[in-house]
Amino acid sequence: MGLYDHVRLEDGLDIDLPEFDGDPTTVNWQTKTFRPPRMDVYKITEVARVNRFGTRSATHD
Repeated sequence: MGLYDHVRLEDGLDIDLPEFDGDPTTVNWQTKTFRPPRMDVYKITEVARVNRFGTRSATHD
């Protein structure tokens, strides 16, 4: 188990990521460069908000 946060994109979010093929909303992104890691889960919404959903151990699929 790694120590990092998870970042998810809201379903249906229209976002263009250079050099990325596929739907970025289906990827479980990780924040390996943020310090200190808290093992939290965040979601980026269509209105550019970042919402925290708690720790990964409580909410991870």
